[in-house]
Amino acid sequence: MTLFPALSIGRMVGGTAAGLVFLLATSGLMAQSTSVDMSAQAMAVGVRTSTVGPAANVSALRPGDHVRVTVWRSPELSGEFSIGTDGRLQHPFYNDIVAVGVTPETLREHVRLRLMTLDQHPEFLVEPLVRVAVGGEVRTPNLFNVAPGTTVADVILMGGGVTEQGRIDRIRVLRDGRELKVDLRKPDVGQALMPVESGDQLIVGSKRSFFRDYVVPASSLVGAVGWLVTMIVRN
Repeated sequence: MTLFPALSIGRMVGGTAAGLVFLLATSGLMAQSTSVDMSAQAMAVGVRTSTVGPAANVSALRPGDHVRVTVWRSPELSGEFSIGTDGRLQHPFYNDIVAVGVTPETLREHVRLRLMTLDQHPEFLVEPLVRVAVGGEVRTPNLFNVAPGTTVADVILMGGGVTEQGRIDRIRVLRDGRELKVDLRKPDVGQALMPVESGDQLIVGSKRSFFRDYVVPASSLVGAVGWLVTMIVRN
């Protein structure tokens, strides 16, 4: 059976900039007219389908990530199993299998040998899943277990898209102590196809609002000062 199929949301619409922009627009990421203008520019630029490269290597998995095992007609042996602090799969049947620091082929072979104790010709599928977080100005901040090759844009869509105050040109990716800045409105849309890695934290920035950022705090301050003056006068 095919090992580790990874189909990103963007590639489901053809793997082009136009397909990606369409998904971002329908999710509410491009509600502003300026964003639509940038989208038109992006549609004119062809982007090659992203392929699953180094990110698909199981050596990128860490404790806390998951591995999905699907065994034909054996639901009791199928499921998403977390990787423990010792690097092993957290399941009574698979707990002797190490998922950290091995290649996809090695992991699949270990699962096959384990299943062969029950069936000499097992039919199964193994898929690594990395854990990422998305927050900031998205509709549903959350942790997600995603397949290698899943892109920044994919994860934002999984989080329900950005809010009305969200900015798709101000996305921060926190990775291993580093901060990467992603702008999904750039004409080449290349950054949108950047695959996420285990432990990534995606934070969508917010738009500046004069009323929200200045008027409301100022009114709150004035109210606080007025209350303080009243208390002093009374005493």
